Amino acid sequence: MGINIKITYRLKNNTEWMILQPAPEQYFDPDPEEEEKGEYDIESVPRFLDVRDYLEERDESLRDSDITNVNVFLRDFEKHAETSLYHTYWNNGENMLIERRDSTPLESYHEIIVQLTIDRCICETLRFVEENGIMRPTMHSHILNNADGTQSDLNCLR
Repeated sequence: MGINIKITYRLKNNTEWMILQPAPEQYFDPDPEEEEKGEYDIESVPRFLDVRDYLEERDESLRDSDITNVNVFLRDFEKHAETSLYHTYWNNGENMLIERRDSTPLESYHEIIVQLTIDRCICETLRFVEENGIMRPTMHSHILNNADGTQSDLNCLR
């Protein structure tokens, strides 16, 4: 049966969840080997880094500021593996919280990422990974947008 993909999302001022069920070739980045076989793996690379792009590709009138929640559920029936990604956006889509849960018959993984836009020049990112039932910070950084168009990364985790 391969991989099942379901994307659920909500828009601002709407409590109803909408559903997309893209085929693996619509969700994952084209890989010549996977395309040739017609097989994708749950760990294949998604086409878009920002999940809102899947919605905006389908409906060009949508903007990041319209979207409040996006959840992605990946299930690999052959490997008995699942990945769940829960995205929450606020402040017109400029800030986000992402929760990721992976499970296989042998292991599980849980992380939370919070990304805050402090002003147009600074973005603060915090990442927590669950270890032995406790969320532990693994990253805390400020990404600075420099005047010359480059970015600098300042590690704040001590």
